[in-house]
Amino acid sequence: MEIILVGSEEDLASKNIRDRLIEGYDFDKIKDKFEGNDVFKSKINGNDVYVVLIKDGLIYSENLDKRVIDSKIVNKIDLIVFLSRHQSKEDTPAFTVHTIGNWYKAEYGGKNKELCGASAVFIKEFFIELNENAREGYQHTLEATHHGPFIESPAAFIEIGSTEKEWVDEENGRVIANTLMKTLKKYDERDNWISSILLGGGHYAQAGTKTLLRTNYAIGHICPKY
Repeated sequence: MEIILVGSEEDLASKNIRDRLIEGYDFDKIKDKFEGNDVFKSKINGNDVYVVLIKDGLIYSENLDKRVIDSKIVNKIDLIVFLSRHQSKEDTPAFTVHTIGNWYKAEYGGKNKELCGASAVFIKEFFIELNENAREGYQHTLEATHHGPFIESPAAFIEIGSTEKEWVDEENGRVIANTLMKTLKKYDERDNWISSILLGGGHYAQAGTKTLLRTNYAIGHICPKY
């Protein structure tokens, strides 16, 4: 498989996670660049994994998968993971994961009433791994599907929240980088999980969190009650 890990120059948490990946694991710089930035590559569990950095904000990076393919770095993309910050009204320290798309109006990137592909298996395995590497004082949260960008490849956002203090904390970047790498080392779309969607509940999907941790169900998209 071809897996792309995407960071943004505009996102402090994004750059934090990217830097921890490159410094902590066997990523080699390749000759190709993407949007003027270096691209790094590693072989993980038989999969080609690339780290790229874009100039624009992640949620507005429309058709990013096509742009990467057009750059000739890869011929196809099986999964895109966006490395991102998370913001909340309560400023709660948190690590979050969610799929992307818009159930209704596209107010923050993407298209109206368009969902992107999702890997329920990746989200489940990442979330299980995250909870096994808990950091004291941080919430671990599965969020409902929301915001852009619109892409055709399966995708997920993994995030550090919720203020600049947490975004730039190198230990937080290390937690996400380590969790991500452990997930990719065992990630296999043929795993014996039951892929599903979740309907109902709030934006922070407490029922989904319990389901991922206690059952064989893997959850991709979540449509909240509102």
